[in-house]
Amino acid sequence: MSFRIRPARREDAETVLNLIEELNEYQDIPPCKITLESLRRDLFECEQPWARVNLAVVPSPDGGEVVVGHALYVVIFDAVTLQRVAYMEDVYVRPAHRRQGIGLALWKSVVEQGLREGCDASRLEVLGWNKEAVSFYAKHGAKDLTPAYNFQHHKLTWDVPV
Repeated sequence: MSFRIRPARREDAETVLNLIEELNEYQDIPPCKITLESLRRDLFECEQPWARVNLAVVPSPDGGEVVVGHALYVVIFDAVTLQRVAYMEDVYVRPAHRRQGIGLALWKSVVEQGLREGCDASRLEVLGWNKEAVSFYAKHGAKDLTPAYNFQHHKLTWDVPV
């Protein structure tokens, strides 16, 4: 199957939101509180977008394209390793389009963009129960940092008093 990877555009915002919601459902994560308007603003309408998104698209019968996956990422500074890192928050390919190299191509698109921006590494998190994803990343050279660093990931939401 032919596909290509391209940056998401403002007109893709609703599709990006749908992909995020599909991934959350797959991971059994509660629905996100983000709105289409805030996603559009934060990814496409501000001077410094909060994150970036690459889309995997396949040709549609009408000559257009259909989005079948995405990678959402940010460039961060890792204070532990003192490196710039392309951090992938999401990588998702719709089930009917898996096992065709699309997930790897999305990951590579983030790595390539990170290299252009001076990043020394790419980082991502995988849910421990998702053995297929863990195996996929390991097969392509990702190292599990859990044993080395023993990090616990915590989240503080602003609706809870500190």
